[in-house]
Amino acid sequence: MRRTPAMSAALCSLLAAAAYAQVGPPVPSQGEPPVGGGEAKAPESGTESSNKVNAELTLFGLHIFSSGFDGAAGDVSVTRIGEQLRVSVPRGDRNAILLGFDAMHSWYEFDGATDFVASGEPWENATELDLSAGYRGAIGDHWGFVVGASVNAAFETGGDFGDSLTFGGRAGFTYSSSKSLTIGLGAAISSRLEDDVIAIPFPVVSWQVNDRWLIASYGDSRGTGLGVSFMPNDTWTFTLRAGVGAHEFRLDETGPVPDGVGRTWHVPVEFIAAWKIDPQVTLQAGVGYEVWQQYTLDDSEGNELAEFDADPALVVGVGVEFTF
Repeated sequence: MRRTPAMSAALCSLLAAAAYAQVGPPVPSQGEPPVGGGEAKAPESGTESSNKVNAELTLFGLHIFSSGFDGAAGDVSVTRIGEQLRVSVPRGDRNAILLGFDAMHSWYEFDGATDFVASGEPWENATELDLSAGYRGAIGDHWGFVVGASVNAAFETGGDFGDSLTFGGRAGFTYSSSKSLTIGLGAAISSRLEDDVIAIPFPVVSWQVNDRWLIASYGDSRGTGLGVSFMPNDTWTFTLRAGVGAHEFRLDETGPVPDGVGRTWHVPVEFIAAWKIDPQVTLQAGVGYEVWQQYTLDDSEGNELAEFDADPALVVGVGVEFTF
């Protein structure tokens, strides 16, 4: 089996946060509260002590503009739409059951990518579904932990659903020296499509520097990174963040590479503006740059057929978040 590229593995190890929240830039991720993983937005007062079930639903869309391949023919652009649902069920002041469901559909527009396949279109689209469950708990006054598991399905239209499933788990510990600073360390492990199981250590950071500034990690099974947020008032939040993302999916049974696997890696740098138009509704818009992209095509046995880097590309996105 082919190993994960060294650069990608290094980036994941350095930037991976708690595996739970984001399906694609540039919409801000909705991460776990600091005891289980920081999120790049100001924490709401009373969240940890409330016995109310909390839910967040985010709808988003984004577009990665066309970019050519390095040393290969053709170019590619990507359009994504999706949703993220997060539910937190408190079990006391500092403990909670965590549930999540993500769904995303991506359209890949290859043009003349004949170094992948003769037709120039190795795949056309991909659907990615994630179902996760976890538990966040407290150990004494300062320590906390999070454990969880997930099942993912990722497939091109016409791909075999059963052969598109992967499974993962995670565990980590955190230490809160104060209400404003939480740090931690954990590990996530996941099966892969026609490749070796991958295990990734992840740091957790959530530092509310003051009333206006927050530094926090974010992440999920497809994207991880670190963000710096500025909140000039209760209405606006501006975030600059950088990270790494990965996608893999089972290909069409009757496509150019039957039952093969498509894989992509990307490193985005993004600026995001969030406008809270209502206590329960926040609009989001972002612009960013994919500073590095890589596309890989494997056959049904996991043998690599083609792998090429793509040039940097502009990415834009919008979203809306509903809090219940």
